[in-house]
Amino acid sequence: MEELEHLENDFDRAEFLTNTLIGHATQDGCGGTEEDYIALRKYFLDNPVTKELLPRWIRTNRNGSQFWQFIKHKFGTYAERRTFIWEEMNPLLELCESNQSFPAEKSISEILQ
Repeated sequence: MEELEHLENDFDRAEFLTNTLIGHATQDGCGGTEEDYIALRKYFLDNPVTKELLPRWIRTNRNGSQFWQFIKHKFGTYAERRTFIWEEMNPLLELCESNQSFPAEKSISEILQ
């Protein structure tokens, strides 16, 4: 993930992933590239805690093209797409923003309690 070295922490990574998703969903060119999406998706999927906070559609859409097919049929307007992505990414962003680290052996339900 060396092309993303400028991202200093998990919050920066989650925010960049969110912006990349919005860029793909609105075709505005903002955010990262297809490679960035794939790398950040893998980064968060490799962590048991963040994996559980990723929306299911990120886990099932392995690249930007698959994500585009998903989002363009789900919502007709860019505003709806942005709102959906922000809401769906909020749990991951909140965890990363809190800058807490949790042991991998704890279950998500234990962490959320």
